[in-house]
Amino acid sequence: MTLNYLKIFFNLLIIISFASCNKLKPNTFVLNGTIKGDYSGFIYLNYNSHEDSCLVSNNKFRFEGTIFSTTGASLSTKRRTSAMEKDFYLEKSEITINIEVQQKKIGETQLDWIIINSSKGSKIADLQNEFESYKTKFKDNKDWEFKKYLKINEIITKNPKSKYSASLLAEESWNSKSDISKLQKMYKKLDLEFQDSSTINVLKSNLFPEEISLVGKPIIDFELPNENGKQLQTKKYRGKILFIDFWASWCAPCRKQMPEIKRIYSQFKKYDFKILAISLDSEKDKQKWQNAIIKENSTWDNVIETGQFDGKVTQMYNIQSIPSNFLIDEKGTIIDQNISPEQLEEHLHKYFKTVK
Repeated sequence: MTLNYLKIFFNLLIIISFASCNKLKPNTFVLNGTIKGDYSGFIYLNYNSHEDSCLVSNNKFRFEGTIFSTTGASLSTKRRTSAMEKDFYLEKSEITINIEVQQKKIGETQLDWIIINSSKGSKIADLQNEFESYKTKFKDNKDWEFKKYLKINEIITKNPKSKYSASLLAEESWNSKSDISKLQKMYKKLDLEFQDSSTINVLKSNLFPEEISLVGKPIIDFELPNENGKQLQTKKYRGKILFIDFWASWCAPCRKQMPEIKRIYSQFKKYDFKILAISLDSEKDKQKWQNAIIKENSTWDNVIETGQFDGKVTQMYNIQSIPSNFLIDEKGTIIDQNISPEQLEEHLHKYFKTVK
């Protein structure tokens, strides 16, 4: 009998020890990943201004780190510019993901496009899977837009604190088919205390543009380096009409409208019309930016914000997407923003009293 009790005791001790070994430490995440295809090299994980790397072995990688709340993250390859298909979050749990690295070309830039095929092990992954399953089931229906609204509203109503709720709404806010008034009502259901400021900025910009418009306000002066490393200051453009254009070498819509902007610049530069083009290319893509300047024959002033969407200048001007632009008068007042080349030309004709 005593031996049986001892046997049971030691078995329980082994089970408890095993469970303790597998239990995550407080404020810790584990990310176990597999890669579809024949990718080899390093995978980089970025979160909270922290970067970690892992050499892919047998199509697998693993990260472990410390976070104090649900945290937005991104994966990259660094062999070229990388971008992710959708938002990705870390939680204090053991997360398993399967990704695929595809190559895409946007303009002259070759991208590593990272797709998350599946994810599990976190509350956000559960919500994402729920929505994606719903989307797969109903996206081909004629009333998909209405069904999608119902599902997004359901997720937000049940999960107002979840960062995925805000992210899902932000993604939908870019949809030109959406009913903005309905999205505004869903926005009011979010618990903003738990959301990322960058996501909230996107939502405010897209759903309440009149509240954050900079039109009528003075320019926020800054300085950035040009292609020769010289710092250019916006103060130097006082007394001139200035068009500030945010773009990047990899931005296809930006590159597409450049011929029209060049034509307008050629027509009006004699009237003290200036252009300051701000590239959001990264530090490692500076050469691609300089090559794009040469290829596009951009004879106006060019500077670069290597902080990209997290840079000081882009944050000051709440730049959430590109192309984005501002038209500024000779006193330094913003007179319009996010205008098309046609609208820019119309403004300049009126301002300089010229005939089309």
